[in-house]
Amino acid sequence: MFPFIAEMTFRMFGQPVSGGEAVLWTMALVGLWLCFRMLSDHFDRARITRHVRSSGGALKSIAWDPLGPGWFGARGVRIYQVCYRTRQGKTVTANCKTSLFSGVYWTGGPVAASESSSEAVSCLSCGSVIPEDADQCPKCGWSYEREDDQ
Repeated sequence: MFPFIAEMTFRMFGQPVSGGEAVLWTMALVGLWLCFRMLSDHFDRARITRHVRSSGGALKSIAWDPLGPGWFGARGVRIYQVCYRTRQGKTVTANCKTSLFSGVYWTGGPVAASESSSEAVSCLSCGSVIPEDADQCPKCGWSYEREDDQ
């Protein structure tokens, strides 16, 4: 591998490169890649943490999962396995994709932002509040179900 790098640097710069210089160039490139990977991991974890907290969840753990769901054919994204506690107290483990210029996309398990809240629903007919466990409006009897479905 080092003779190949030496040959490529000779073609690029027009000067012969020794094996030691080729090794140094290789180490520099690996170090640069490692720094980039560590920085992107830091920013990815911060992005995922913000996303989970914005939905009312509490983060438990984030683990890099390079072969997680959706890895095949994905370019420029990193996959993480995230464990968090929802605002209702349920513990959820899910996988997500993220990258430098994108948001957080969930690829497995429940999505943090789409978890249902315990908000009451307004009746479309009379406007009164329909309890979460009710099938129809307690005031006017209106229901989301069609009459021919019953």
